Amino acid sequence: MFYKVIIMEIKNNYCIALCDDGRMLKIKTKNGLSVGDKILVLEQDIIKEDKVVIPHYSFAKKVAGVLALLIMCLCLYQIRPLNAYAMVSIDGKNNLELKLDKNGVIKEVNSTDLNDEDLQSLPGKNIKELTLDGAKFVAIAPLQNDISNEFKEEIYDLFDEETLFFVANSDDLKQAQNENSSLSIYLIEKAIKEDKLEDVLEDKTASELYEIIKSEPELLDNEEIIEILEEQVEEEKEAEEDKLEDSKEDAEDIKESTQDNQNS
Repeated sequence: MFYKVIIMEIKNNYCIALCDDGRMLKIKTKNGLSVGDKILVLEQDIIKEDKVVIPHYSFAKKVAGVLALLIMCLCLYQIRPLNAYAMVSIDGKNNLELKLDKNGVIKEVNSTDLNDEDLQSLPGKNIKELTLDGAKFVAIAPLQNDISNEFKEEIYDLFDEETLFFVANSDDLKQAQNENSSLSIYLIEKAIKEDKLEDVLEDKTASELYEIIKSEPELLDNEEIIEILEEQVEEEKEAEEDKLEDSKEDAEDIKESTQDNQNS
């Protein structure tokens, strides 16, 4: 079993955390933790005592703890972890949603593919420490202001060349969460419906997307969307063929024009 907590105070060898059930817990400290971080903790991370005694815990801090609890309840625990800069959604071998700070440090993680212990071990690590092979789709969305190109490039460099990347905004992220969908899959389905794949795909084509879906059918099982995508792939192929034919005709025209000039 795991618990959702907010770090309230950090000591040398333990932390004081506010649990979502209102308890103040004394937990084992971990690298990379900051006051205000929202993390998951396992039963074995809790330092068991008959009563958690917090030396010199001032009245102001107690009030702050109560206020923090109220905020947690009002927001139904949907508040962003402190300093979270971007959401990185990964679909493929393992489906993950990572909230990162500007340095790539994981502040929060959600996944249906990882067990509780793995989930709890990730916050505080840098995304560069993870093994990310097998990722098919990666979407990035801002949690504060716009994401810098440098940050995006650093994230892209962590994945294979075959990975498809998508760009999203905060509204996309909110809508994907409302539909209980991964950010990448939400963007794909929305873009296919609106015939705007080129607006979300980063340097890839509809044909490349279709090939991935054919090889990994569990990623997208919406038959209606797949049928629309197949039509768009055919249109893309026809456009490429027309472009190639136009290029051939242009080359022939240039050749004929050159010959005419030589004969003049």
